[in-house]
Amino acid sequence: MNKDENQNWEGRKWITSSDRREGKDAVIRFLSYHIFPDYNKGDSVSYSTTRAWSLRGSRLLNEILSYDPSIACLQEFDHLNDWWQPRLGNKGYDICACPRTRFRETSLIEYVGVVFKSSLFQLFKSVHVELNKCCDTSRDLSSSFKDRCKTDDVGIIVFLQPWSTEADNKYIPTALCIATCMVSDRAADADVRKQQIEYFCNQIEIANSEFH
Repeated sequence: MNKDENQNWEGRKWITSSDRREGKDAVIRFLSYHIFPDYNKGDSVSYSTTRAWSLRGSRLLNEILSYDPSIACLQEFDHLNDWWQPRLGNKGYDICACPRTRFRETSLIEYVGVVFKSSLFQLFKSVHVELNKCCDTSRDLSSSFKDRCKTDDVGIIVFLQPWSTEADNKYIPTALCIATCMVSDRAADADVRKQQIEYFCNQIEIANSEFH
């Protein structure tokens, strides 16, 4: 990454990939961002700037756009239809999102999603993964553990086909599989997170198997 590309926002900087190759291949700028939803989770939650969505939403959007990502994975966000979709669309991005499941009555509407530049990629497949199912086929796990795994967390897997060709300056030689998820955030749920992540990785392998 060139020095003039080393953008930062409030001290956060890009990490340069150690295996970056020079040549005709396009540089894909990839961003992952935990948004944190716009609802009150209690006084124990501290926002980095402000709780007021009218200000916070604009700051989040400006930060994400300042990095000029080719692809961005967003976790735990709301305001999909009234904020993110129209504003990202106006900036040349498409978004594919999956809502949190509602098995628990306490679950609120949140999404995980993959954002991508519509000038670079077209979406040709997406898979929504319900992590509530991470124990469905396991017979060796206790019923209490299975119940703890019903956290309503979800993930999404998308397959992106580049528009570009070898004649283009932004040549991308292959389709991409991008996956992101939210997992249990309870401090005591390390075992639950392990189960969820193993299940999610398995779903990625299944989703990608038809292209091998």
